[in-house]
Amino acid sequence: MTPTDLRILSAFPPPPGEVYGLDLIERTGLGAGRFYPSIANLEAADLIASRFEGEHYPRRRMYHLTPDGLRRRFEECQSAPAGWPALEGR
Repeated sequence: MTPTDLRILSAFPPPPGEVYGLDLIERTGLGAGRFYPSIANLEAADLIASRFEGEHYPRRRMYHLTPDGLRRRFEECQSAPAGWPALEGR
């Protein structure tokens, strides 16, 4: 798992919380160019899931941790060294 992946997973609210993609960008401090490829990889790995909210354009994409994502976030945070950059401010 990359530091970017862990930064994204660490930004999620506790389950069953969902968060809007732009809110995750703000929480992580990542630019869109780093955020969107990483979140696509996390979704492909079944660590997060998403759904579209609303009937009108533009629809919001809401993300939430899967059970595997929650477990993986816990494991990675437990094994990360203190002060690891991905966890700063989290």
